[in-house]
Amino acid sequence: MAIKESEIRENLAEHIQLLDPSLKVINQEHYIIMPNGRKAYVDILAKDDFGCFTLIELKKSDQTARSAIQQLMKYASMLKSKYRLEESQIRCVVVSTVWRELEEAFDEFSRVSQYEFKGYSIVYTPKKPPLFQEILAKYNKGDLSPLRNFIFFEFFDAKERDDAYTDFCSLLRKLPSCNSIVIKMDYSGTDSSVIHPFGFSWSMFTTDTNRLNQELSKLPVRNLEEHHFDIGDILYLWQQEGEEYELRSKILIDQVRLNNDSGEYTGLALHSLSNTLETWEHEEAIGFGQMFSDLLFDSDDMLAMACGFTGDHPYGFKVKTTPHRAYQFNMVRKKLDAFLESNSNWRNQVDYVLNTLAPNDIADIFIYNPLNFFGLVYDLKKEGQSERIPRLIIEIKREDGNSDVYQGILSWTMRDKSITVKEALISAYGSIDYFKTRMINQRLNECDEKLSESYGLSYEIYFKSKGKLFSIMDSDTGCQPKKINKVYTLNDFFASNHSLIDEVDLILNKDPSSRTKIMF
Repeated sequence: MAIKESEIRENLAEHIQLLDPSLKVINQEHYIIMPNGRKAYVDILAKDDFGCFTLIELKKSDQTARSAIQQLMKYASMLKSKYRLEESQIRCVVVSTVWRELEEAFDEFSRVSQYEFKGYSIVYTPKKPPLFQEILAKYNKGDLSPLRNFIFFEFFDAKERDDAYTDFCSLLRKLPSCNSIVIKMDYSGTDSSVIHPFGFSWSMFTTDTNRLNQELSKLPVRNLEEHHFDIGDILYLWQQEGEEYELRSKILIDQVRLNNDSGEYTGLALHSLSNTLETWEHEEAIGFGQMFSDLLFDSDDMLAMACGFTGDHPYGFKVKTTPHRAYQFNMVRKKLDAFLESNSNWRNQVDYVLNTLAPNDIADIFIYNPLNFFGLVYDLKKEGQSERIPRLIIEIKREDGNSDVYQGILSWTMRDKSITVKEALISAYGSIDYFKTRMINQRLNECDEKLSESYGLSYEIYFKSKGKLFSIMDSDTGCQPKKINKVYTLNDFFASNHSLIDEVDLILNKDPSSRTKIMF
């Protein structure tokens, strides 16, 4: 005989303290009528010892479950409005015997709800207390972030690479929850350190780890033969904490099989992918998994996503935004603020620029912010050039048809000082050892702006208006444009400070005892 929903409701009300020991039932099918005539029936309304109210919506079939979230939102709003309750006084609870039709709505509402929100699966047996299991939001946060490092497969021979690439793509198609971007690339440059000129990269993104684990468990583990490259011995070098990292490692250990003599694969820092793509010829990025199943992202989108250019890359940021898309615009500004946390000048000046946008203006933002002044100086000493020169470009298409371009550089203020490299390093970083650690860790950059300031250098943004040059001056009273006649660049600085390059060379080559004075 079919069990009625009312029977389950009465049983739940009788045993309400199994959900929360402090709850007491106020009413079953609690009737709410608003002054405008709107009506509602709350399946169970309960109150706890802290003066907070719990609305419980009960469902027992997929057909009725579909409306549970919508009804809870409506009832909570009516309860708050009629009884003048604070949002913190209201808790929404959905209880259902089936959850197939509820999962996505529950995940989303539990993320955005202004109320505390709970879900429970209930097993009801007549004349016995109900059994509850709390439903946890499995994946309630949208996230375009790749893992902090990517896997790079490298090969001596193009055919070996192509075979491995085909095999790996075939594997990813069997794992629809493994959101991934794969990029095939070749190297034809003159760098003799590149001994494997054929490769492909694998960037993995956040996902539903439970489902990915289930998909992976259904695949038989591939035999590891003596001629195969064994990843297990070096995996610890680039394994990080987190379920996605653990599953990625499991994929590599159980499923990837490469010949020892054909090449190798390693885990590289996220920013290394963009560096590699600048020097290697690459094909269009290919996406795998549910994120990329419906072709919402084109190849350019995927390249930017794989490199983490919307806030995950340690020193690169690239995005297009407009105040017209308020939610995306605010998200971009929040990520920009975090990205420039260690560069207060640019952070404040970029904020000023974005505050000039009208609702339909469009801003195309590119920032390259390595925050590694002495690394830059060392490059100039060793190679005569450097990829670590900071730069910023914000191109704005105004809704009136005009355009503005703001450019940021590390400029020279021409201030006169006398300081040694050792003194500057200790002042900025606290110790030479910490500075050397920073040289191999791009995220330890909180002291870098202070270091460049020690040498009279400053991160500034400039623009032209009606043929005149302006700087966005950052001060205690806020940013404002100031007309200037000339910009002094890093070239001007180094032309007047030849000895600095030699001094930095000594420091980075483990001789911090030099006391050469730097005058400028």
